[in-house]
Amino acid sequence: MIWVGLAFMVLGLGLVLLSSGRRRAADQRLIDERFEGVSSRGSSRPTTSERGKDSPGRGLRADREFARALSQLGWTGGHLSAVPYLAWLVSIVLGVALGLLWGASREDGTTMLLFGGLAGGTAGLMLFKRFVLWRAARRLGRIKAEMPMVIRLLRLLLNAGLAYEMALRRVAEEGESVAPELASEFRRVLRWTSGGMPLTQALAVMEGRLDENDISRLVGVLRQLISLGGSVDRSLSNLAEDLEKRRESTLREQVNKAAGKMSLIMMLFLFPALLIVLAGPAIISLGRGLLELSS
Repeated sequence: MIWVGLAFMVLGLGLVLLSSGRRRAADQRLIDERFEGVSSRGSSRPTTSERGKDSPGRGLRADREFARALSQLGWTGGHLSAVPYLAWLVSIVLGVALGLLWGASREDGTTMLLFGGLAGGTAGLMLFKRFVLWRAARRLGRIKAEMPMVIRLLRLLLNAGLAYEMALRRVAEEGESVAPELASEFRRVLRWTSGGMPLTQALAVMEGRLDENDISRLVGVLRQLISLGGSVDRSLSNLAEDLEKRRESTLREQVNKAAGKMSLIMMLFLFPALLIVLAGPAIISLGRGLLELSS
């Protein structure tokens, strides 16, 4: 009976996760539909239908968080857009199969078989999604680390007299070794412009696909410079300095957290070893003296 209860608990947890994902997806769809017309009239920011050109079909986008992570990884668009979802399904099926094998090896029979299948399927459902979200967060971190250097490189190229599209092309072609993530994003933007899309709209599509504040700031500055003009040197320099200061403060915070964690590790592992080295001879001598007195 305990295993049956645990099986129903696992099943309930999976149903709650799926229902919450569908509810968030429905809310986001409603927001997109309400503001789609405003975005298309008021700015060149891509609407939901435009972003759908570089993302999976509506039938595959039930989980908005998972679809957002795939967009940030660049795993959307083209004829391979359904591959991550098929991999997710394979992980669920594999989890169910491993759970059934584990349940079949137990003595309780049907109860353990049911529990193993439910637990394995839930594990496959959650672990693959967590893995994709972790990969997306890692890639966004690399993009944010590359941005100050790429912004300064763009400033130098634009000050040298290159056009905006040519400057992005130079970064995409020659910046692969120093900024591979942003170079790949700029190559995607240049493919869109080669197909006839304006540069400002292609940058806006990249902004909506990555959905990251620093990228939004860079795209906003570039779109303003392309559309209205202005001082390239001042705008890009201020943005690069601001991003470097934020990165410095983030690194300082991470160092402070690491120092606290190291203190805990030292208390757990280094302090007992140090106590043994320093107090060990004295304790041994004291024990020998007590043994001599007792004898």
